Amino acid sequence: MSKIVADKVTIRYADRSGVGEVIAVQDVSFSVAEGEFVCLVGPSGCGKTSLLRAIAGLQPISSGALQVQRSDDKRPATAMVFQGAAVFPWMTVLENVSYGLRTRGLPYAQQIAIAHEWIARVKLERFAEAYPYQLSGGMQQRVGLARAFAYNAEILLMDEPFGALDAQTRLILQDTLLELWQASGNTIIFVTHSIDEALTLADRLLIMSARPGRILSDERVQLPRPREAVALRSDPHYGELFGKVWSLLRAQVA
Repeated sequence: MSKIVADKVTIRYADRSGVGEVIAVQDVSFSVAEGEFVCLVGPSGCGKTSLLRAIAGLQPISSGALQVQRSDDKRPATAMVFQGAAVFPWMTVLENVSYGLRTRGLPYAQQIAIAHEWIARVKLERFAEAYPYQLSGGMQQRVGLARAFAYNAEILLMDEPFGALDAQTRLILQDTLLELWQASGNTIIFVTHSIDEALTLADRLLIMSARPGRILSDERVQLPRPREAVALRSDPHYGELFGKVWSLLRAQVA
C-alpha cells in the first residue's frame, strides 16, 4: 500500500522582493510504501524541506497532486521532527514527550504510561524529570525522537534532525532511530545532506537535483537489516552505493 503518492508536484513561492517567484520543486513524482524508510538527499536549496512541509500539509503545492493515504483514522497522519531539538524549555522530559498525547486528548494515565515507555526506549529514564537546559544536545534530540514516536503518527517527517550534532552523537542517534523505527513500523521520510547517513538509514534514496528540485534517481539500498552505523561501512556494497550516489550529486552540489 502506498502511503504517499506525489504526481508531478511543483512548489513555487514569492521571492524576497515580492515581485518574482522561486520554483523550489518542479514536476516531482514518487511514491512511498507503508512502513518504508525513504531519505531525500540533495544539495542545499533543492526543495527537500519544501517537499517535506507539503507532505505535512504546511506548504501548499502549486501544481500536480500529492496524496497522503490514511489507514487508521484514530491516529494522526503525520508528525515532524525538526533540525533543532525543538523541545519546550519550560517542560520536563516527561512533559515534552507526553505533549503530543495531551493534544490528542488521551487520558492522563495513558499519556504518562506511553511517555515513560518511549523515554525508556531512548534511554533517558533517569532524566524524566530533568529540564532541557540540564541535557546535552544529543539528549535533547532523543527527547524529540521519543515525542515523535509517542505521538504515534502514521508518517514521521524528519528534517535533518541530527545535522547540528557532533559526529559521534550522530552515529549513536542513527542507531537509536533504526531501533525505534524497526519496533514501530512507521513510514519515515528523512531529509539529509549526508550520503553516509542516508545509506545507513534508508530503504530507498530519492536523489534531488539543484533548484528547482527534481528527482534525479530513485536508488534502492540493498544492505541487510538490522543495520549498525559503524559496522555497515565495512560492507563492500556500501562503498559502491556511496560512489554511485556521489557521482549523481557531485555536479549538482558544484
